[in-house]
Amino acid sequence: VPRLLAVGSWRDHPLVACEPMPLDARRLPPGDVSAWPVRQMDPPLADRPLLDASWWTDRRRDFGDDGDIAALMDGVEAVHSGRERAWARWHGDWVPWNLARSGRGLVAWDWEYSEPGAPAGLDELHCIYQVARHRRGGQVQDALGLVRASAEDQWLADAHLVMLSTRHRLLERLTGRPVGDHHQVMAAVAERAIALGHGRR
Repeated sequence: VPRLLAVGSWRDHPLVACEPMPLDARRLPPGDVSAWPVRQMDPPLADRPLLDASWWTDRRRDFGDDGDIAALMDGVEAVHSGRERAWARWHGDWVPWNLARSGRGLVAWDWEYSEPGAPAGLDELHCIYQVARHRRGGQVQDALGLVRASAEDQWLADAHLVMLSTRHRLLERLTGRPVGDHHQVMAAVAERAIALGHGRR
């Protein structure tokens, strides 16, 4: 992780300065990279039910009255809250263009979305989505389909959709306008909420 050099603000926006990449940093070869080292950065969290996890309850608090997102979260709770889940730190944007190799090992940057206590495995699924969307130019529905097909547990695919939609909504609140593929993401949210039995038909 690049060393933090300074923290400040500019026009009420937070600014963070990090050290530059190592001189020998090289882009990764093709292939998947496990985010397991990120999950080891914090002390281990005990597995816990969905409704006891701060990652979930924070989103419920911030987006629980937000139409289709609330319906999606209702459906996820109805289907997936019956057993304990693994939670750990995630990077938040674990993609090949934020990673490199150097003599000191794997180098990862762009940590602005990192959070403790996220669903374990979310980084790898979001990487699948981002690569499909931005490197291969796929449509949102196709990328989400790849995520769902790749998830060992459909809970993680649903958690990814909750993360993606709440991130989009947060960016919309911050900028005053929807991000580029917001409408397609929200259409997927509405469709999944219906599939889970909690959306508007």
